[in-house]
Amino acid sequence: RLELDVMTIDPVYTTPLLEVASTGTAIIYSSGAADGPDWEYAPDLYRLVPGADEPELLWGNPVRERDVIKMAGDADVIAFTDYEPVADVGGWRLLVIDGREEAIELDAHPRLPNVPSAVPSLDVDAGRVVWSAFDLGEDGPISQLLIAEGPDWTPRELMRRDFSSGELWLPSLFGDQLAYTEIFKQDDGTTEYGVLLTDLSDPDAEPRRLDTSGHASTPIVLPEEVIFIDPGDGMSMFN
Repeated sequence: RLELDVMTIDPVYTTPLLEVASTGTAIIYSSGAADGPDWEYAPDLYRLVPGADEPELLWGNPVRERDVIKMAGDADVIAFTDYEPVADVGGWRLLVIDGREEAIELDAHPRLPNVPSAVPSLDVDAGRVVWSAFDLGEDGPISQLLIAEGPDWTPRELMRRDFSSGELWLPSLFGDQLAYTEIFKQDDGTTEYGVLLTDLSDPDAEPRRLDTSGHASTPIVLPEEVIFIDPGDGMSMFN
């Protein structure tokens, strides 16, 4: 049996609440509690260590009308997205906290109308951050998977696809094993989803596709296996 200690957090520290995740040693979440329970945004990032009297404010957003939408963490390394709608183009920044006083910006949306504004999906493992992003390439919008490692946090592109033919989403990292969802766009306008696994320690390794259904997504890499969902034909990959 899994034995759990259930604790309750005073809503004054959480409301309004948006995203919640675990770093393995603490709970992290985004909230607008600093602006009161009726605030419409969740601009700040908090950490709650089990047993602590109250959460710790990890990052206070200087612009209050924004949301911290996505986040992931492993021990003291936490990555998160700061999102702001700007002129019908969603402006986002991807930042990382690694124990230093200031958050470090890893990536940002170029704020161009023809580049999709979806915020990055991301994962953190052992001092590395991997994320998906959209940008503008030489021939139009592109979909990318990127990685950065502390302490310098220099982004490096792992792979890219022309947006017209494919998209890369939902990375999961464990050691050198990286799984991700790829969307294959067919000439007839239909799409197919697949879960792929690659070994980052071998630059020449070809990604291995793990599904046969054509509508699999959202992998989670574990030491000896990869878990993913298969929502069925015609369903969103996020279901």
